[in-house]
Amino acid sequence: MLSISSIKGDSAYYSHEDNYYASGSLESRWLGDGAEKLGLKGEVANADMDAIRQGKLPDGTDLSRMVNGVNKHRSGYDLTFSAPKSVSMMILIGGDTRLLDAWNRSVENGMKEVEKLISARITDGGKTDTVLTGNMVAALYNHDTSRALDPQIHTHALVFNTTFAEDKWRALASDTRMKTGFGENLYALQVAIGNLVLQPFRQEAEKLGYETVAAGKNGLWELKDVPVAPFSTRSQAISEAAGPDASKKSRDVAALDTRQAKAWADPDLLKAEWRRRLTDEKFDIDNYIGQAQTRAEPPGSAAGGTEGIRVTGQPGGASSAQISESDVQKAVSDTISALSDKKVQFTWSEMLAGTVSRLPSAPGLFEQARAGIEAAIEGQRLIPLDREKGIFTSDIHLLNELSVHQLARTAVAEQTVLVFPERAQERDIPAGDAVSVLSQDKSPVAILSGRGGAQTLR
Repeated sequence: MLSISSIKGDSAYYSHEDNYYASGSLESRWLGDGAEKLGLKGEVANADMDAIRQGKLPDGTDLSRMVNGVNKHRSGYDLTFSAPKSVSMMILIGGDTRLLDAWNRSVENGMKEVEKLISARITDGGKTDTVLTGNMVAALYNHDTSRALDPQIHTHALVFNTTFAEDKWRALASDTRMKTGFGENLYALQVAIGNLVLQPFRQEAEKLGYETVAAGKNGLWELKDVPVAPFSTRSQAISEAAGPDASKKSRDVAALDTRQAKAWADPDLLKAEWRRRLTDEKFDIDNYIGQAQTRAEPPGSAAGGTEGIRVTGQPGGASSAQISESDVQKAVSDTISALSDKKVQFTWSEMLAGTVSRLPSAPGLFEQARAGIEAAIEGQRLIPLDREKGIFTSDIHLLNELSVHQLARTAVAEQTVLVFPERAQERDIPAGDAVSVLSQDKSPVAILSGRGGAQTLR
């Protein structure tokens, strides 16, 4: 599962030992071509993290924005990936570090796909465009417990508000009007990005000998027959506050409302308490892990990489999948049709989100979706309504408009006027002045445009 928020804490919050005392290792690391360009590699130093969060880069670049003595520079985004609860139990209670290694690989591979979405706003010759830069500065921190002190492996992937383009460092693109910026795309693609981590990780877990089962909407899954309820205190509190059928947005609000400061606990006593809960459930975790190890594929076939990635198929497990060109074309067409049914205009991020939601989670997903959308623009299935190709209409709506024009031309040619007596009475409508003028005109057809759309003109 993936949650997204702005970076709110400093390095002390993300690196404090009460976030990783159960596993004993923070496993912080830098990630991204932007980080490498700045010479940031390996473990994250607190001083470096705090400086970059404030817009001050190691090469001397200063992106901070001071207003009345206060730095208004936006720090960036916190993408928090949470492992399935049953997996966290195997790692933290059962000690299966193979799963932790697989989790780290899956998060890093997923974040490499996010890097392909990184963009900046660049002005050239008075024209400002959103440009993909393909390089990010990110820091990853592993935490191991929930606020309720249940086992919960999760990774904070902090994407800082900077990228390199056109020979200098810039802030990430933001475009609230046309939704073409990085942040806007990030939120629109939240489910897809989460699955780019969860589904490859599911494949890795199965290679390690574990059986998996579907556990909810949006690709969520768990290990088969593992009792997660006694270790889901936080989820239960959110469900009680928001209701069992609440939307994701409602659950996010409930999560904030029920949020408590994390307490400290002795790691050994905490693990003993977790073991006691499993004993109460009559679940032998050591035997369960042993059986998985027996079923595991030979060493080498389960090692990292993304070849042969599998995605959620039937509820019973994962299935092999690749993204073909025909799959992309169909996904784009279906998205255009779905959006056209609801509105006349839609944004790039809506097109991208709709397209990827109809495709399997695999490396190159965003690139292929973008290519499919560009092909639709070239083929005039999508009609840009602005120079930046951020707002579109579809050929469906264009044909509808052309049909109206054709009707007008035909009516004029035939000198035919259609009258609807039941609608001839006077009406007090916002377009009344225009109607008064048209009533004195002898034109058989008139096209009336007004604020509020057709509903206000009826």
